[in-house]
Amino acid sequence: MGVIRVGGVHGVGKTTIIHKALAITKIDIPILKGSDFMAEFIGVSPEELPFQDQERRQKARVYAYHKLQEYTIGIRDSHFCVYTDHGYEFPFDIRDKGNIVSAVLIYGSVELILKQRQKGARLRPLNPDLIQEQQEYEKRGAYHYAKELSIPLYEIQNIEGNDQCIRQFAEILYKYFQSDKE
Repeated sequence: MGVIRVGGVHGVGKTTIIHKALAITKIDIPILKGSDFMAEFIGVSPEELPFQDQERRQKARVYAYHKLQEYTIGIRDSHFCVYTDHGYEFPFDIRDKGNIVSAVLIYGSVELILKQRQKGARLRPLNPDLIQEQQEYEKRGAYHYAKELSIPLYEIQNIEGNDQCIRQFAEILYKYFQSDKE
């Protein structure tokens, strides 16, 4: 048991993959979003977090980590690197050691991410070079996170029109949350 941390850039499909894999496996565990706790603390929507000043975000992050530590089972839908108005931030808390049992990095083509971002009403960078840069930083953050916590890191590529990524994540869920596949 434990918590699996899933990260990927905005628009890569991580939340969709999580929900579809949980539906396939019928595993009933909570999906945890630190951004929801941070937004609650500041009193804004999760979409407004990147535009808050760094000090407010840091205080909110401390609150979110405290709330996240209350969960000993679940999926943490998050980012290993966050792009803000002030540059890149790498959210990390050593208290995750022992609580987080594995990390999953979801990545995809720049075209897939761009297409998803264009569909959404959220303000996300649409520059292909910036999207590629964000993915590279996300990957660096994931590797650092897994290394610091001495946990396995799984990488799953989301390919448009291919449900293999959902099946791959379902296998990870089975590994950590169900002893036998019925």
